[in-house]
Amino acid sequence: NAFFIYYTLLKALQKGHSWQVHFLQGCIAQMLVEIFLNETLECVWLNYMVPDLARKEVQRVHTVLRQVIEQITDKANDVHKKTVLFLNAPSYLFSSTKVAQSHAHLLESVVVLNFQSHLPGELS
Repeated sequence: NAFFIYYTLLKALQKGHSWQVHFLQGCIAQMLVEIFLNETLECVWLNYMVPDLARKEVQRVHTVLRQVIEQITDKANDVHKKTVLFLNAPSYLFSSTKVAQSHAHLLESVVVLNFQSHLPGELS
C-alpha cells in the first residue's frame, strides 16, 4: 500500500495542480459514497432485510418447538407411570437419566426422561 501511495504522489507531481484538485475531489466523492451509500445499504441489508427473510421460518420453528415442549410436559407424568417398553435401557445404563431423575423439576429432565429405548448404547 505504501508503494501505491508513493506512486500516486509521483504521478500527482507530474500531472500538475488541476489534476491534483480533481483527484482530491474524486477521493472525497468516493469516501462520501462509500460512507453514506454503501455502508448504509450494507447495514440495512444485514440488520433488516436478511433477518426479515428468515423471520417467518424462525417463527414457524418457534411455534413447533413450543408445541413439542407442551406435549412433552403434559404427557411427562403419564409416560413415566406407564412404560410401553418391557426393558428401558436408558433408565439402567445412561447417567443422564440418573441425573434427570434426581432433578425431575427441570424441563431438560423431562426431555431426557422421555427418551425410551430397549437398545443399549450406540444401537439406540
